[in-house]
Amino acid sequence: QGLSVALDNGERGVIRVREISWESEERVHWKTNYPIGWDGYAFSIPAQKGEVREFSLRLTEKDPWDDLAKGFDKSHIYEGVVTGSFEYGAFIEIAPGLSGLLHKSKIPTWVQTPVPDLFWIGDNVLVVIHELNFADRLMDLSMAPVGNLTGENLPIGENQLTVKSEAGDRV
Repeated sequence: QGLSVALDNGERGVIRVREISWESEERVHWKTNYPIGWDGYAFSIPAQKGEVREFSLRLTEKDPWDDLAKGFDKSHIYEGVVTGSFEYGAFIEIAPGLSGLLHKSKIPTWVQTPVPDLFWIGDNVLVVIHELNFADRLMDLSMAPVGNLTGENLPIGENQLTVKSEAGDRV
């Protein structure tokens, strides 16, 4: 679950693993980075009456959305990592703390494979940011146009572009 927290005033709470850091590497090694007796500052997350009090370490860090707002470019191709795959689409993390939805409607129509079979957690995917909602921290992604990657023409058709592959001539 995460870190059990004891405050100076005797109250108790929890820092869930997802709230430890924007960086996935920090979340993976949370037990090593925050041993028993660790002392530090955390941000209090408002809770409903009767619920366990929750805290966040990542909210004490710089918000990655601030940097995205400065350098947002719809023509930029991002290499992201699949963090979740569902019938309606895949969640892609393009940078620590910056995830968006690649909806199934944004996958080329010629792809007939169901999304959960097409994208597995940990897969690398090339995407572009289709739309951003900074206020709600929502990112709508679409697949990167293949033609923008290499400019190499397929021998079987006119104006069809492809990505170079490890398969070489077998593509």
